[in-house]
Amino acid sequence: MIYVLYGNGDIKKAFYDLVGESKKLNDESDWMYDSECFNILDLDNCLVEDVIAEASYGDLFGNEKIVLVKNCTFLTGKSSLKDTSLNNYIENPNPNTMLILSVNSEKLDERKKIVQLLREKAEVIEVKPIDSKNINGYIKDFFNERNYKIDYNAINEIALRINDNTILIDNELEKLLLYKLEDKTITLDDVKKVLVQYDADDKIFKLVDATLKKDKALTFKLYKELIDAREEPTVIISLIASQLRLILQASILSKDGFNEKDIASKLKEHPYRVKLALESYRRTNKNELLNNLIELSDLDYKIKKGDIDKVRGLETFLLSI
Repeated sequence: MIYVLYGNGDIKKAFYDLVGESKKLNDESDWMYDSECFNILDLDNCLVEDVIAEASYGDLFGNEKIVLVKNCTFLTGKSSLKDTSLNNYIENPNPNTMLILSVNSEKLDERKKIVQLLREKAEVIEVKPIDSKNINGYIKDFFNERNYKIDYNAINEIALRINDNTILIDNELEKLLLYKLEDKTITLDDVKKVLVQYDADDKIFKLVDATLKKDKALTFKLYKELIDAREEPTVIISLIASQLRLILQASILSKDGFNEKDIASKLKEHPYRVKLALESYRRTNKNELLNNLIELSDLDYKIKKGDIDKVRGLETFLLSI
């Protein structure tokens, strides 16, 4: 079977939902799966023929093999694929291989023959971001699907503490899973003991705003507070990128004639966050935001490859802007 995972949501979570979480490894540095028949390929550093070779050859014992292919940008408008051998594989896939093509992109290029072929032959799954307006429902389903019990007050407290920040949510919910591994019941007291109070609209916004103002003293004061609170640099990077994307998206929609309320509805964000984002845009411009997002993406990639220390890399980024 062939699957395509695309979208701006949590692709990694969608992968585990697809293959099952029972063999998920506790290693957030990369996609991990406890199976001898699982292989990760990244098209940033391998060829399409490597993908086909891995998918075509079966396991010696006839077990189903899972092949995950990351960064399939050829499915979008960002790059193209001259090699047509993957089309041939899609027409005649190995029945013992689950081939999963993934790409972080809001949409696929529907004009491309390979995308049309995958729509016909594969299961194409759009991975959407969590709607902050339905975050309580997401929390409830997260625990119910794992056979945990959680009451209404605990759910509300979680939503309050993460401040509707959908980037943080899975990391925080995982902490509660581990904390109550024995009795599998989450109470209000458990939430208060395990989760810190996040104020993403405050600290992260203030951090981004300080960098846009070129106020290095305030930038590093806020950064130190986050580090002292034991916040992971990789999470801070994701939060900064999220805030910058919001500023960019809000500014584009504003120039297209949308008001704050319509922008909030379209982006599924709180109106107050949109208001702050538009105010921040006055201190920057589209090109600067795009360059900062590219730098963050490059930084995240280098950290995951082990080319740069995550703390030093983030500090260098904050200094550079």
